[in-house]
Amino acid sequence: MIDSNFKNGCVLIVGGSGGIGSLCAEEFSNSGAKVAITYYKNEQAAMKLANKIDADVNIYQLDNSNSKSVEETFEQV
Repeated sequence: MIDSNFKNGCVLIVGGSGGIGSLCAEEFSNSGAKVAITYYKNEQAAMKLANKIDADVNIYQLDNSNSKSVEETFEQV
């Protein structure tokens, strides 16, 4: 559990559509943060997580092995 109050904060979770990333996204959202998550291939999992959180969540496709993809994503966030 995250003890800090993240109200009015923003958290970017790379690989947030599954595993530990999705749990972190949920916890930060529950603590009041706006959450941005990235996924590589599984857009459906990212959308499912966003619907589950049902809060201020932004989703971005990201290939973190591609510097152009990283730059474009960070420009959007």
